[in-house]
Amino acid sequence: MSYQKLVGEGFIFKHESLGEIFDDVVEYGSTTGILRD
Repeated sequence: MSYQKLVGEGFIFKHESLGEIFDDVVEYGSTTGILRD
């Protein structure tokens, strides 16, 4: 299924870029103690 079809059907993506996904992963890792500061 293409990005355009998903958006056309009303699907909304939480993240707009890989940078946002990476930032959330780092935040999650820091919060849970998986990653060190």
